[in-house]
Amino acid sequence: MDYDKCTTAKKDKIIPLKEKRSEFRVLNRSRKQVKIVDVDNCLITDSDLKCDYIVEYKGTDDRDAAMFVELKGCGLDHAIKQLQSTLDLTKSRYKSFHKECYVVTTRFPKCGTTARRMKIDFFNKNKATLTLKNCKIEATI
Repeated sequence: MDYDKCTTAKKDKIIPLKEKRSEFRVLNRSRKQVKIVDVDNCLITDSDLKCDYIVEYKGTDDRDAAMFVELKGCGLDHAIKQLQSTLDLTKSRYKSFHKECYVVTTRFPKCGTTARRMKIDFFNKNKATLTLKNCKIEATI
């Protein structure tokens, strides 16, 4: 996997990642360097399940952090499998990173205890948080 070839560095205050009606926005008020890794169209080119993007940055405690992002129309279960697969395929690079995972859907049918159980199971398996939301998510770094 050629991370350098698939990575774009940005210092914008707002960094939008969009696909159709789903949007993930990185709010970068302090204009830190943020690296956007294009996973789906560049980093992983075979037929493996993969998420759309990985956002790398230095956290507030100067610890390396990564946000795994899947922009989806619907199909929440499939989106979670894509995140899981990407975490597995990239584990050597992101082993020491703080990891957060995000699924942005245009339709979110599961709510309440079902979504909560999915988040808990995902965290227990991956040691990474999982955020699920419709249409747009903003994450502040």
